Amino acid sequence: MKRLLLTVLVISFTTLRWVSADPPTTTQPESTDTLLMGDVGPGKVLHDKSCTICHISMFGGDGSKIYTRQNRKVMTIEGLMARVELCNKNVGTHFDKTQIDDVVKYLSDEFYKFSATKETETVEPEKNEPKMVAPK
Repeated sequence: MKRLLLTVLVISFTTLRWVSADPPTTTQPESTDTLLMGDVGPGKVLHDKSCTICHISMFGGDGSKIYTRQNRKVMTIEGLMARVELCNKNVGTHFDKTQIDDVVKYLSDEFYKFSATKETETVEPEKNEPKMVAPK
């Protein structure tokens, strides 16, 4: 009797887990247009107010060399999104999701001109890369 009860419990539990499991999903690559939901105008204002001073201190000039240099770090739209989020965190600009999207849209349109489908790119600071700190 105990063995029958144990068997019923195991089957019930297994069936319940199988039924309640999330269905498998397939993801299609997102187009760059889908990923670039921001607005260029506010993105430029945020960039010029909060990002440029740090980039000038790192690269001189108007700071745009960070985007146009030969060995730039960002190669995909996802990489740009991750880089803006990393700078937002490290510098403490406290941009919300919409503001991050705006800055990403501005940078993509102005410098990067991304037009590929979604790929995965992880952005981590490199050892020899200047540390980003909020200007005083």
